[in-house]
Amino acid sequence: MAPGKEEKRNELMDSIIPLRFSVLFIYPFEYELIQGRFTPDLFDNFSVSKNYYWKHHEYDYLASSLNYNEYFYFYTYIREIIFDKREKKVHNVLFFRLMHPENNENLDLNYTIECDNNKCFELPVIKINLHLFDSGIGFLILQIEDSSNKHNIRYYLNFINLGRRLYPPYLGMGDKIEIYNDIKRISCESNSKNAFNNLDCPEKIIIKNRVEELVSHDFKQVRDIEENEIIAGLIGKARYGFTKKHILDDRMISLCYYEFPENHKGKIKIFLNSLSEYFSYKNNSESKNQSASLKLYFQMLFIDAGSPSCSNFTEMKNIIDKSTYKRWATTSFYGFSRFSCVFITINNYIYNHFSCMYYQMALLIFLYRSMLLKFSKKSSKIGHMLREEKNNKKIINELEELKKGFILFRNKFWFREITPQDQGIEMFNLWESVIQVNTLLNDVKQEIDEIYSYINLQNEKEINNRLRSISIIGFVLLPFSIVVGIWGIDKFDYTKLFFSYFTEYGILSPGWIFLLMAVCFIFISWGGLKLMSKYINRQKSKRFIFFLGGHDAEMCEIKKLLKKQKQKVVDNNLQWGATLSYYSNKIEKIKEYEIPVFIELEKDIPIPEKSIIIDHHGRMNLKSSIEQVADLLDIRLDRQQTLISINDVSYITGLRKAGASEEEIEKIRRYDRQCQGVTKKDEQMAVKAIAGKKEYGKLVLITSEIAKTSPVTDRLFEKYENILIIAKNEVNFFGRGKIVAKLKQDYPASWYGGNLPEYGFWGMKTAEEDIKEKIVKEIKGWCGV
Repeated sequence: MAPGKEEKRNELMDSIIPLRFSVLFIYPFEYELIQGRFTPDLFDNFSVSKNYYWKHHEYDYLASSLNYNEYFYFYTYIREIIFDKREKKVHNVLFFRLMHPENNENLDLNYTIECDNNKCFELPVIKINLHLFDSGIGFLILQIEDSSNKHNIRYYLNFINLGRRLYPPYLGMGDKIEIYNDIKRISCESNSKNAFNNLDCPEKIIIKNRVEELVSHDFKQVRDIEENEIIAGLIGKARYGFTKKHILDDRMISLCYYEFPENHKGKIKIFLNSLSEYFSYKNNSESKNQSASLKLYFQMLFIDAGSPSCSNFTEMKNIIDKSTYKRWATTSFYGFSRFSCVFITINNYIYNHFSCMYYQMALLIFLYRSMLLKFSKKSSKIGHMLREEKNNKKIINELEELKKGFILFRNKFWFREITPQDQGIEMFNLWESVIQVNTLLNDVKQEIDEIYSYINLQNEKEINNRLRSISIIGFVLLPFSIVVGIWGIDKFDYTKLFFSYFTEYGILSPGWIFLLMAVCFIFISWGGLKLMSKYINRQKSKRFIFFLGGHDAEMCEIKKLLKKQKQKVVDNNLQWGATLSYYSNKIEKIKEYEIPVFIELEKDIPIPEKSIIIDHHGRMNLKSSIEQVADLLDIRLDRQQTLISINDVSYITGLRKAGASEEEIEKIRRYDRQCQGVTKKDEQMAVKAIAGKKEYGKLVLITSEIAKTSPVTDRLFEKYENILIIAKNEVNFFGRGKIVAKLKQDYPASWYGGNLPEYGFWGMKTAEEDIKEKIVKEIKGWCGV
């Protein structure tokens, strides 16, 4: 159900009025300077309108006790990253604040949200800040605050949900995007339940004062659907040329602060006491008040203005427990999500922490996430260049720049601990785990390592080919050098015509003798060179030791190929999703002269520096694993191996495009199932499982007694767009690439691959029925069920 669509009104939400409310809208973006340097005059005194301009602010930690406390809350190396200090000659970060010529920091602006159903929400804007980091990441931050005691929680949730929007999240069925004179206009059908009439997207947002409109964005009529005119109006241009790119999704990050009176009564007392009892484990009876309070807390955390975005109350409590910092969960409740956080308190001093220390902590966490997404985008770009076989020198330069940037990030920005304060350490770790920054870091590092290994293989192969060419030229010229050396350069009479050397003594003329010697020497040298090259490659390849991942047709064929080439192979007969730790004991015994090659193994333990990683699942811009092995050994694949490679990447669709016959396809699919360990009994059980299938439009749900999926998917090929298979200890999905990407993001401990981003597969080990039900519900929603 859409967040704005109301199912049943929450009395607490409608009755509770905070003493003080504040929200920070954070817009992260990637930027690039067209010209000029990273200096304070980039935006300093740069006008946004006639009456508003940006002013560079240097941080002075002695200016106030609040500044002093904020500054010394963090470690020294963190201060260097986040504070724009006065004495610094080289800036790591630039900080600007929007100013008014007459009122200075008193902006006198309102954030007004107009809705399609004649509803309007309006609150004061007290600060607009701009942080630019020298890493190419920036943050525009709007702080909106209200102490009027006029509005309830529902009003504020609607305000946040609507005000953080950058572009429409979705359109109703039948809605259209029409273009008039280069202006795109969204035309909505009157009877469609779309984003505009269910309070999930505003019609217009305006930042204005009593005299003028500073900036505005019309969600129904814009030049670029993904370009928000408010953002463009505030930071779209700069003195030296400034381009920015969108990083996250269709909404800004929101940090919310709700303060209630210390002597609270009525509904406020019920709400806060129920939360305190729940987190203190004094009362687990799940009374009506406690259930309503937990639902409201969940909605405040995830910005659900209507009904909660989780209908399963048990799962809701699980999410709350994982997302809440419980140290002070008697009077103050802190919750964190991927795109928001909420601070609920009766202690007014927490506001200073919210607007200072926690503000900076949020910037640092989302700086990490933004930079990692930037690196991931660059590695994907390089992968596409590899796939299209563009200029190799350009690829190497791009990769070197990416590698350098990632190393600088790890050493300059990335720190697991940012403050000596215990509470700060705990909160930072909790928020990091919710956003899964560490998982993203490892994924990006693996992406870069895979591309780097592949490029190194290609470069080594190219160098060997060049050396071989140089050797051939040397052997060709060697006979001439020998003859000239024996005869002496002075024996040649330059007064004679060249052809006389071939006619003076007939067949015994020096020219004919020389030519015969040269031809014989070339043939002998060529044969010797080939033998020498084979010997060198064989000796070199003997240094490799191959560790095999989960078995399928490709892995079995790789094993055959390696055995034929007399390579050292380590194989534990693993299944899909296998990790390097399965070989931990054998990895420790690798000899110094051996180069380990890990094929389709998830990295969960450290590996030797000289290791080569071969994989392509989730990185479909690279060659298949068997192709990479063939490149490493400098051999060609035969037709059978080539078709197996295609089958592993793009399944039956790819095989048909490659011109494989139906007999060849059937043979390869049967071989693939055998390699996966599918038995005749499994085939029979797959037929039985298909008979009990449940169809939901373009989605089919199969409940299977076996974990093997291929006997099911092979029989359902081209019959359904999306296939979900639920087994006893495993869940597998085959279908649209976008759904695969969402599943991989939500469940990191899983495997995935296929012909992404169009079509792919995803799977995860789990025996928990609650998780299975959650996955089924999510996939149904994504498939429009």
